[in-house]
Amino acid sequence: MDKYTAQEKAFQKKLFISGTNIPKNKANIKDKESLKDFEEMHFSIKSLNPPEGDFSSNHLKKIHKHLLEDVYDWAGEYRNFPTARGESAFCRPEFIKQETDKITKAIDISELKKLREKEFVKKLAHTIGELNAIHPFLDGNGRAIRIYAQQIAKAAEYELNIEKIREKPWNQASIESFHGNNKPLERIISRNLTRTKDLGVGR
Repeated sequence: MDKYTAQEKAFQKKLFISGTNIPKNKANIKDKESLKDFEEMHFSIKSLNPPEGDFSSNHLKKIHKHLLEDVYDWAGEYRNFPTARGESAFCRPEFIKQETDKITKAIDISELKKLREKEFVKKLAHTIGELNAIHPFLDGNGRAIRIYAQQIAKAAEYELNIEKIREKPWNQASIESFHGNNKPLERIISRNLTRTKDLGVGR
């Protein structure tokens, strides 16, 4: 049985450079490493002033669009076909909106402020893990979700220093989370989290 429907194949043809798994991009880069460098250059600039919002799904999409709009035409849009990491399949495209809405609508900043730090870390790790498992975008999920998480932390009176978070351990923690273990994510968050009041903000 064919893995993809005709519609999904059409989306793949539209999004990828012919005969490759490299996404079509605004710079027409056809080398994977060069495209990665190009993405990272734009991310390092655009991540300095990401859009703030209400932590809705649209807020997450706006962050993603802001980060990658100079690289891809589809920045800020949910992916339209199935994807996986190894044997682990991410959320089917037809369920991405409802599953993302389910996670984002559960975010209650006033309740997060009341939590002890350890419980806050668990909640934030859960949110990150669930969004990673949905994998709503074709590319740039980890980067958009880290900034989204940083903004949640800020609203809950914490500072999450995502600049110190390295991509490889973050990705490995995301894989562990996908399989039901949020502990690695919690450790990364804890190591890079500070209460705003401990920084002297507002004194």
